[in-house]
Amino acid sequence: MGQKITEKIRRYWRKKSPTRGAYEKESKIGGIWLRAATVRAIKTIAQTAIATIGTSALLSDVNWKITISASVLSGILSMLTSIAGLPEVDMYEGGDN
Repeated sequence: MGQKITEKIRRYWRKKSPTRGAYEKESKIGGIWLRAATVRAIKTIAQTAIATIGTSALLSDVNWKITISASVLSGILSMLTSIAGLPEVDMYEGGDN
């Protein structure tokens, strides 16, 4: 479903844009980067939550404030680390010159 919407948006901008897709490659890479970075951040958040919850012996021993805080912080750090570069995005940058 998302692919059909994306294709409709591309067709719309190709018709309306006077440069006919001059910024298309840049926005495509930006979209790929955002998707890849978000997936990595969500995985990092989940891993941090699992590790933090796993250190408690009982469910009532879990300090939820610290668990949520550590998980959100790890997600922010993951997004900042992704700025340095993502292998998933790097393979698309040199693809169609």
